[in-house]
Amino acid sequence: MLGRLKNKATAPIRASHGVLGLLTYRPRATSLVDPVYINLGSNPYDRYLYLFAKFLHIANRSVIIAPRPLLVHDLLSDSYTKLLFTERFVRFTRGGAEGVFAISDRSSPYGCVISPDYFTDLLTLSIDDADFYVPMAMHPSQYSSGFWNYPISKPAARIRSIFFAGNLDPEAYRQISRGFSVLDRIALCEQLARLSCSFPRSFRELLDGGGRHLDGVLAHTDGFWIPTANVRSMLAKYDFFLACPGVYMPHSHNLVEAMSVGTIPIIQNSYARLVVPPLEDGVNAIIFTQDTFLPVARRALQFDDRTINALHEGVQAYYENHMTPRAVIAGLFSKPWRRIMLIAEQNSVQIATQRGALRSPVSGT
Repeated sequence: MLGRLKNKATAPIRASHGVLGLLTYRPRATSLVDPVYINLGSNPYDRYLYLFAKFLHIANRSVIIAPRPLLVHDLLSDSYTKLLFTERFVRFTRGGAEGVFAISDRSSPYGCVISPDYFTDLLTLSIDDADFYVPMAMHPSQYSSGFWNYPISKPAARIRSIFFAGNLDPEAYRQISRGFSVLDRIALCEQLARLSCSFPRSFRELLDGGGRHLDGVLAHTDGFWIPTANVRSMLAKYDFFLACPGVYMPHSHNLVEAMSVGTIPIIQNSYARLVVPPLEDGVNAIIFTQDTFLPVARRALQFDDRTINALHEGVQAYYENHMTPRAVIAGLFSKPWRRIMLIAEQNSVQIATQRGALRSPVSGT
């Protein structure tokens, strides 16, 4: 109740901020090509709205957003959706038109409804074939910088190790275990560390190829940063990637970054089922259960070259067919859909919790 009162009390200020933000905005685009009109009252999707709009843009669709003051304030207040203004590929114009594909957060006689209720039907195994699930994407910086499809020269022989690099703050990353039936990234990395591993403490150590002849490479990046330009080339050096869950939900940008270069995800079954379409063991992933990570990982490390190469090809094919911006937008326009399901991170988790699809609430907002 207090949150709703606060939002209501600050609405005029937020609206004024949104109006001021539009006064100086000028889009780069001069003509409309296959336009998509997005009409939202607010932005519960945070960075994922930027990613969705960016995918439309990459797929050569003009993006129009209704200039609702509160929505514009939300967009300007988030570091990732603010990219819509700095990149200037979006038009802010009221009203759709004939021939314009419309997306709205409320039912309308034309267009399609967009929903942040991403996980409820996935978790309850009641997916409606009339719903289109926008998949997870790489980190926004990959698309804003143009590195998402930068040609990566894959080594003739990759390092036969399981690679993971990322933040391992237990306060942030342990909380997911209170909602989804997945091992959190701290628990997973503790298991990985039971194999023979290297623990690079700097970007230089990673570049030097730490992990050759070892089972794993585990880099806690709290003390250093991997430049956006180097993320995918780093992942391409290894045969396997440990697909650790994110903060609020299993989905994490690094899964898509790894698959974009054919690196084989080692992923828990309850996470793999939430990817749409689901990843398949031995085809485009190595899948383990709650209690089988270590034996599954050890078995994968003993695969012969033919099996490994087939998996690399399967992973690359999945990425090309389901995760690239053009593949996603082609799927969006492949048939009429009842709803577009877009990740809204903790908001999606809270909706699934309220609807009883998650066993307990996940804290944090």
